[in-house]
Amino acid sequence: MYVINDDEDLIYEVRIDKRDIVDYGNDKSYMVVKLDLVCGKDWVEVDDYGGIQGWIPNEYFVDETQLETVVCYFYIESVLSALEENGFKEIKKLPRIEKPKE
Repeated sequence: MYVINDDEDLIYEVRIDKRDIVDYGNDKSYMVVKLDLVCGKDWVEVDDYGGIQGWIPNEYFVDETQLETVVCYFYIESVLSALEENGFKEIKKLPRIEKPKE
């Protein structure tokens, strides 16, 4: 599953690990949903005269944007609703990702 942030300039892959689930058997149970950066929007040069805004791979972004986390109380809400409450929405298809010209 992939999500895009509110500003629509960063795309993350949703990852849930069994080690991040705390189940008390009640509504205080939760899981930590990890979001790994896949790509982000930035200027991509198309020729010597200019560029366009396009999607570039995650390695071109600072460490602070590489990982986001969202807490989901899974007896109360779905993962998708927890993501939406935290400013992310699901996308069905990844955009074309290009490495910037060196």
